[in-house]
Amino acid sequence: MSANAPRSRQRAVGPSEIGVDCMRRLAYRYAGAEPVNTAADPWFAFVGTAVHENLAIAIDRYNAEVLGPPNGSRDYGQRRYWVEERVTAGADQHGVSGSCDLYDADRHVVIDHKVVGATALKKYINHGPSNQYRTQIHLYGLGHAQAGRPVREVAIAFYPRSGYLTDLHVWSEPYRPQIAHDALRRATTVRQLAAALPIGHIPAHADQVACTWCPFYRPGGPADTTGCPGPG
Repeated sequence: MSANAPRSRQRAVGPSEIGVDCMRRLAYRYAGAEPVNTAADPWFAFVGTAVHENLAIAIDRYNAEVLGPPNGSRDYGQRRYWVEERVTAGADQHGVSGSCDLYDADRHVVIDHKVVGATALKKYINHGPSNQYRTQIHLYGLGHAQAGRPVREVAIAFYPRSGYLTDLHVWSEPYRPQIAHDALRRATTVRQLAAALPIGHIPAHADQVACTWCPFYRPGGPADTTGCPGPG
């Protein structure tokens, strides 16, 4: 199922992980630890992957059948919408690469798709995206900018996992490259800590609830090279 999708098979640390609040979780990724929390129901991931794949098909079809060849104002190839474009933010071994859901070459907007439940959707409507999601979209923005494509704005489209398309919520803000650069510097610090310290000495995020979704969450024992019981 979705565990075999390219997004799920990714081993290198990508833009979707750099902004995670828990430094210890990020350190496990840099240390190459294998996930131990694998009992989660795969349905949410399956639905998310299916939505991404079908959106890509629909937008590519829109490019070809509705927009046709580029007009005089479009000089970034024969597409208004760049779908699942591979971008790299940062440089050399310190850069992070990932597949960006969407880039609008006419409006210079970078867009990420998120498929979320009703509770999460309400939270994002009221409070905006998490730091992790916000960091991710600015990293994609930096990747497109470094590839020579102008970026004016970044956006996250929150699709309801249940409900109707009319419940779609789009958050956006001006592109701020400093957010991406700060995240890359933090990631470098965590990578260095992971190489120099026992994992248990690296701070964990204080929100125990978030641990439920962490691939390295293993309650009942101390944090070691294989798993973590949460903050502490």
